[in-house]
Amino acid sequence: MKSESAVLVLSDLHAGKRTESFNLDVLNKRLSAIFQNTSKLLNIIGKAYNIEELRVFFLGDFVDGDSIYPSQQSHLDERANYPLEQAGVLADMLVPGLIDVQSQLDVPVIVDAVRGNHGRAGRFTHESNNWDVAVYDYIQRELRHNGDFEVYVSDKFAHITEIQGHGALLYHGAGIRSYAQLPLYGITQRILKWKQGMDNGFSIATFGHFHSFLDYHYFGTDIFLTGTAVSDDDFSLEYIGCDGVNKSWLFGVHPEHGVTWRFPVLMEEDND
Repeated sequence: MKSESAVLVLSDLHAGKRTESFNLDVLNKRLSAIFQNTSKLLNIIGKAYNIEELRVFFLGDFVDGDSIYPSQQSHLDERANYPLEQAGVLADMLVPGLIDVQSQLDVPVIVDAVRGNHGRAGRFTHESNNWDVAVYDYIQRELRHNGDFEVYVSDKFAHITEIQGHGALLYHGAGIRSYAQLPLYGITQRILKWKQGMDNGFSIATFGHFHSFLDYHYFGTDIFLTGTAVSDDDFSLEYIGCDGVNKSWLFGVHPEHGVTWRFPVLMEEDND
């Protein structure tokens, strides 16, 4: 039986955001549930597949920021109401979760990370001056002496990494337009262009930003649009028409068959 890689996709955690049902405490519980449920699923899947590593994709908007839109200060958790605090608090949540899931699975964990739009430090500064990158750097520093982890932070808006010989695209999604409040058409058209214009090929594409949840196979590409930790989310309700979906994708990649299995990971304690 050939080995496979498992891939967990995380995006749009929005640390610091506050809604009627979401704040830092809720975020911490939902992240704990993601890692617990990932471990549960992979322990079950590992009976049928040989999982040799866990790849974790960070797709951005990990912090909510404080000046992305005019009224944002009115919707922030007072315990982390500016990006430096948001980045530090979130890193303190993520590092124990990553260590715990690695210890339970006893496989290497490789993190690939790209920035989102909520973390940007300003309109006129370098694109990598982004508070998402600060979260990733904190995590990288915390885990750098642990041989079970690798953390790669891209300085580009999109990143292609290789998994079992297959190219996988990571992109937050902020540059893709929706049509009739649906992002899929914009995503598929962008994929067609990028597959011709980018130097490194890919057959897997992962996106965040839209707080939605779907998988779709299009012209030889497995597309994953992963969810958000936020609930009662005005962005999703106003621009998409429904609340954010509190699920993340977990899928497997085989050297010959590409994406094999796929499961939603719930952001609540029981994933049965």
